[in-house]
Amino acid sequence: MKRILLLLTLCIGFAAQAQYNPYLDPIFEQRIGYPKHGWIFGVGATWGYTSTQETDFQLKADTDSIFFGDFTNSTFIGPYLEAGKFHIFPGGIIINNLDYTVAFKQLRFYEEFEGKNYPPDNPNGVPELIRDKDARYIENNVTVNLNFNRLIQLGNRSFLMPGIGINGDLKVGENRDYELQADVAGYIFPKSALRASFHARLSYGFKLNRETFLVPSIEVQLHELTSNDQFEIKRRYFHGEYIPIILSCRLLLHKPISQVACSSLNDQANNLSRTKRKKKSRRMF
Repeated sequence: MKRILLLLTLCIGFAAQAQYNPYLDPIFEQRIGYPKHGWIFGVGATWGYTSTQETDFQLKADTDSIFFGDFTNSTFIGPYLEAGKFHIFPGGIIINNLDYTVAFKQLRFYEEFEGKNYPPDNPNGVPELIRDKDARYIENNVTVNLNFNRLIQLGNRSFLMPGIGINGDLKVGENRDYELQADVAGYIFPKSALRASFHARLSYGFKLNRETFLVPSIEVQLHELTSNDQFEIKRRYFHGEYIPIILSCRLLLHKPISQVACSSLNDQANNLSRTKRKKKSRRMF
């Protein structure tokens, strides 16, 4: 994961130093009739990076028992869907693109656990074996995203777009499937239904035509705002810690003003011109 963060940092640094080439055609059409905003539709997958795997992990030690366990955690791919709008600022020095979306985000986690419960009065005796070989947790969220981006044009049809943003997650449903009692096994799940995080996003876009853009991207959580710690990049599920990552592909639509609207404006202009000519004719005679 450190390599991914390092690569993301280097790409953002490169983009910050890159300069616009005046000989390239603008990525977004700037002719009269094209607005400074458009629509976003995205589909992708969520994934949680984790490297937590421990043996002889002491869960608890009290007057009732001494509990040790081994666990291995992993993650499943979950769906991600979003829709929203983007705005462009051609003269922006640092930020020249802003977007906001509403998304459905599902997080899926898995853990294998095997523990031994020793009686405190006889720690060398035969322990009680406790297993949970198929513990699963699925969490559904409605997410609101706000991203501040820097579009760096690489060619007439390609661009790099790093950015930072903030997202708020509202948990709207969950599915827990495990055999052990959570307090016995020491399972930990997020208690709050509402969480917020800072994140970084790196996108590489392709201009399909004047109105359509295909933008694959990767998003990595940087800081959990609702955590009690001063800086927390990970989230805790079961015994493992995960870094949420989103891989997505966005479709950007930048369409001109409809022809009906333009025709209406032309008709109004023609009617105004006729009215002026009639008034002028009355004054002449």
